Parts: sequence; structure tokens; C-alpha cells
Amino acid sequence: MSQLSRKYSIATVSLCLGFSLYQIAIAQTEEWIPLFNGGDLTGWKANADPGAFTVKDGILTAHATHPTGAIFSPSTKRVNRFASQILS
Repeated sequence: MSQLSRKYSIATVSLCLGFSLYQIAIAQTEEWIPLFNGGDLTGWKANADPGAFTVKDGILTAHATHPTGAIFSPSTKRVNRFASQILS
């Protein structure tokens, strides 16, 4: 490996590490905003079949009743990062 190539490699690793640490710092300072209230579908709309989505025991369940069914929130809040949990 040439000396120039080694310098570029070190610079690339340093930039990636710095960016990762920056993202971790931002994530720790941002307030979590719940997207789903765990009780009902308030604030959510289904595009094809509203009955295709239900809430039971705090779990949002999708029933495959339409091939292009989706649920969305018409909120104007911008969400950059979110966490979800898929239960089977």
C-alpha cells in the first residue's frame, strides 16, 4: 500500500468515525416523539381499506385485505429516524 493510499484510508476511517460519533450525540439529545399512541388509530389513515388495520392490546395489526393497502400519518411533523418492532 502506498503512503498516499494509506493517508486516504486513514482520512476516510477518521471521517466515518467522526460522523458516527456525531450521529450518536444527536440521537442522545433529541426527544423521542411517539408515532403511535398504543390505543387506537388516532392520527392515522388507511389508503384503501380502513378496516384493514386494527389495534388490540396496544399492538397495531395489519390484515391483508387489499394488495396496495397502507397506513400513513398525515402529520406535518418531519421524522428523520424512527424505531419499530415487528411482532410475528
